Amino acid sequence: MESRIKDTRKALGLIQLKVQKLLGIPTRTQQGWELGERSLAPWLEEMIIREYKRIAEENCKE
Repeated sequence: MESRIKDTRKALGLIQLKVQKLLGIPTRTQQGWELGERSLAPWLEEMIIREYKRIAEENCKE
């Protein structure tokens, strides 16, 4: 089962490396979230999804 983090990232056309660099997320942490090995507090998951949407919106402006 894929995570909302992964589903959102893919739907927005973002690659892991880009969001990791922009948000300062360690690679293994990102992978853990997306594989369901690590869980996020609901408020943190929502915050990350909002940031993904912001990043995607900024990419559209470029």
